[in-house]
Amino acid sequence: MKSDRFLGMLGLCARARKLTAGSALSSDAIARGAYLAIVSSDASDNTRKRINDKCSFYGCRCLEAGFTSAEIGHAIGKSGTVAAVAVNDPNFADALVRLCVVEE
Repeated sequence: MKSDRFLGMLGLCARARKLTAGSALSSDAIARGAYLAIVSSDASDNTRKRINDKCSFYGCRCLEAGFTSAEIGHAIGKSGTVAAVAVNDPNFADALVRLCVVEE
């Protein structure tokens, strides 16, 4: 299943330490030059707006994933929920965008 490939790539990105997890830390990472932001499907409207506004201001790509915060948290090895993540590597960002486009 292609969603498994997306979550697997997200987990690989986390193990490579090229991922920032959490909405506040992701917001800071976007300002520092992250290449991609991913927002969970059940993120609050405030979190979604804050991440989207940061991405548009700093020119970062933003994906609103079809995954819940619990699924994203599990994929990256966090015990709780993660509403947003930022990818700090251009190659991982491109791979995740390609997987997302292939799924649609």
